[in-house]
Amino acid sequence: MSLIDLKKGHGNNRKKKISVDEFIEQANLYAQGKDATPDKSRHIKKGRKYKNATFTLSPDHIKQLDALSKQSGLSKSYILRLLIAELAEGDDLTIDSLLDHINAK
Repeated sequence: MSLIDLKKGHGNNRKKKISVDEFIEQANLYAQGKDATPDKSRHIKKGRKYKNATFTLSPDHIKQLDALSKQSGLSKSYILRLLIAELAEGDDLTIDSLLDHINAK
């Protein structure tokens, strides 16, 4: 053993905690000769419906979004989701008129 082996790691090597039921299920699978590795999908946080995304906005758009958020009391992400849903449900005529309005400015 070298001194490098004694160095404290960053915690990446620690195994994740599992529930008693998962441990028993893995033990049963191992006893049956089946793959006992935990299913990766179980480690996804339950209840999380959204995935982080990065957008590039101009400083003016950021100010407008911030003002909308403060005025409405809604989060910026929620406002963007509402606008996306509204545009997705709209017909082509609505989207075209919105684009025409934006291009006219």
